[in-house]
Amino acid sequence: MSLMLACADEVFERHRSLIDALSDKVFRIGREPGDATRTKLVNNLLAGINLVGAAEALALAGTWGWTLPGRWL
Repeated sequence: MSLMLACADEVFERHRSLIDALSDKVFRIGREPGDATRTKLVNNLLAGINLVGAAEALALAGTWGWTLPGRWL
């Protein structure tokens, strides 16, 4: 699990043992409340856009009769 955190340095250091216990992938996004939340929202939006693009590409390939190894579109 990855963590995106936004907090003051002193808060981060005070809770570092808990943060390290939760994840070894910690991303310090900023210091203001909401910075990490906004970053996660943008990241999820981009992931969704990529998923839709891949689905559309597979659907188009299926209309052309293309298949994936071992599967029919």
